[in-house]
Amino acid sequence: MKKRSLTYFILGAFLLDACVMEDGTHVETDTWYTAENSGRTMFFNFSSFDGQVARGLYYDTDSGFMRSPDRVTVTLGKRRSVIVNDSTRRKIKVPGFRLAEYIEPEFTPADTSLYRIPRYSATVTDDIVYGTAQGYWTSLSGVETDVMKLLSQGIMNSFSKKDLELTMDISCPQGKEGKSPLIVFIHGGAFYVGDKQEPAYMDFKRHFAELGYVTACINYRMGFHIGRDAIERAGYMAAQDAHAAIRWLVHHASEYGIDRDRIFLAGSSAGSITAMNATFMSEKFRPESTRGKAGLFRESADLGRMDRSGNDLKDKFHITAIANMWGAVSDLDMLDESRTDIVSFHGDADQVVPYADGLPFMMAGEKVAGRLSEEMHGSLSITEKADELGRRAVMYPYPGMGHAFNTTGREKTPNSHHYEIRGRIADFFYSELVPVRASLHDDGDGWYSVDGIGISNVSWHADGGFVVECKADRVRILWRADSPLRTLSATGKQTYGTSFLISAEVSDSGHFF
Repeated sequence: MKKRSLTYFILGAFLLDACVMEDGTHVETDTWYTAENSGRTMFFNFSSFDGQVARGLYYDTDSGFMRSPDRVTVTLGKRRSVIVNDSTRRKIKVPGFRLAEYIEPEFTPADTSLYRIPRYSATVTDDIVYGTAQGYWTSLSGVETDVMKLLSQGIMNSFSKKDLELTMDISCPQGKEGKSPLIVFIHGGAFYVGDKQEPAYMDFKRHFAELGYVTACINYRMGFHIGRDAIERAGYMAAQDAHAAIRWLVHHASEYGIDRDRIFLAGSSAGSITAMNATFMSEKFRPESTRGKAGLFRESADLGRMDRSGNDLKDKFHITAIANMWGAVSDLDMLDESRTDIVSFHGDADQVVPYADGLPFMMAGEKVAGRLSEEMHGSLSITEKADELGRRAVMYPYPGMGHAFNTTGREKTPNSHHYEIRGRIADFFYSELVPVRASLHDDGDGWYSVDGIGISNVSWHADGGFVVECKADRVRILWRADSPLRTLSATGKQTYGTSFLISAEVSDSGHFF
């Protein structure tokens, strides 16, 4: 006994921050320990030891999910039993009692930047041929607001058609695992001017590839004789080419890592009109002029079905959502059978494409505008119609702004509006990929869960509490009532390969603030 007492004295004098208990348990100060007793879990934190007795704080799940600490004395004997003396002077005998260090579940906050923050470098392949078709040209520099100038600029080239290669540029996120959603960008230019490598579209293509999308910018057939029917036909041919480009991309999905079920379109002005026509225009809504008419300055050839031009591919697809930048449709009823969501951007002083309902090219005067086009329905009317149909539709009006306000000068340099729109498109498309964000739910009695779609691989962290039990996406917490801050955090996977990281503060009642 004297030898044992001397050993305890030496341990107490020289190992004030640690002790080996009589049963061999190594105990340290400022470390949490746990033990099980008849289905309940006890938590200990010791401040002093003497080799057989440890004293400190004590929490017990038997007291509910919110617990204040008790002072406790734990005595370990040769028979591996313990007596706990708390503030109520209870004595609890626990046969086979063994302390184990409390280890929090592994918690590594997930990277939630996928499709939200640039995280990849982009590989670029230019001028990929996706089809061939007869037309006037597929690229021409110019500014669409200069109506008469752009018409005269190409008029000498629009007397005869020729076989044209239809090309696209593709960017892919380098090193990304799994399939990626696809965005096809379609430049504007009144079906007369423009090119896939304009600065704004080069930026769109690069930025969204860095977010994790496969991106493509396409060139399509442009040019027409001056006249309403010819412009209608030019718009329809552009939609045929866009449709052919999407079919080609879907057909080559495995080669580029494309998810065939997540396809987005984005366009400005004529490019937006093209995107919406390629998505919504069934044979029922096809302009009569595209079926062919004989007559002076009129082309007699029937242009054929939307999905039977450019190439022979017959791959089916569905457009998840469209980013419409100052575009319009000829008939709102085209949206009736749609399952495609739309985010729109439009200046309310636009004189090229109507903000609501009206004639395009009004800056040339109503008389000229009436000869060039029928009335069209702009972004405001499209949003109202889509909302009426129960589609997700968001409209960003730009008061006082005219047409194509996201670029500056004849070089079409992206400006601050461009980057604002780019961010809003990214947010809208992300919401399409993750329609229900992960959220924490209070299940009661100290249990919590994660709500959302496709939730998996959940891990938990409780500041100011102990994780008592985990079951899939549910967790049971014993909260420390004496903790000045109690926060529950969860991280894991959700729909479409994205990750979540969510936190909430917990009140004295155990509920979220």
